[in-house]
Amino acid sequence: MRFLTFVVWLLLLTVASSVAAQSPIDSFGALGPTLSVGQTLRVRNEQGRTTQGTLVSIAGDELVMNVPRLLGRAQKLTFVERSVTRVEWVDPHWNGTVIGGAIGFGAALALLCAGEDGCSAETGSIVVLPALLAGGGIGYLIDFLHTTVVYEKPGQAGGITVMPLVQPQRLGLFARVRF
Repeated sequence: MRFLTFVVWLLLLTVASSVAAQSPIDSFGALGPTLSVGQTLRVRNEQGRTTQGTLVSIAGDELVMNVPRLLGRAQKLTFVERSVTRVEWVDPHWNGTVIGGAIGFGAALALLCAGEDGCSAETGSIVVLPALLAGGGIGYLIDFLHTTVVYEKPGQAGGITVMPLVQPQRLGLFARVRF
């Protein structure tokens, strides 16, 4: 029962910390102090194409990234603010794995030592190792699923855009739905 209470509190703290996160910046000029060279970023342009790479520089309304390509070569890409809708910082996965493993190890050790027969090496190895691996796996999964939005283009609220398309011999309608 104590373990279930611990898990519930851990989940509540995780959700509360993500809710309390700050809102994204709405201009490239203000991004400079929040990002550092070498951070992994994911950039989405107006066409919806997403590119992931490491930050080289950010100045004015331009963001330059190294994007890995085949055979280990990196290509420098420049993104202009007017064509970018979203920039996300990608959290490295190793730290979540270590934190999750430490939490799993500590929880298993606390539960093991709180038992009637105290801390014994025989039952400890059976309980602690799976808890360490499970905690590390959960930490990795949380880091894998978590990204922090650092820039979002203003006016990207949900809506429907409808535009007529007229050409000789053709009529059409273009519709875009944003969520």
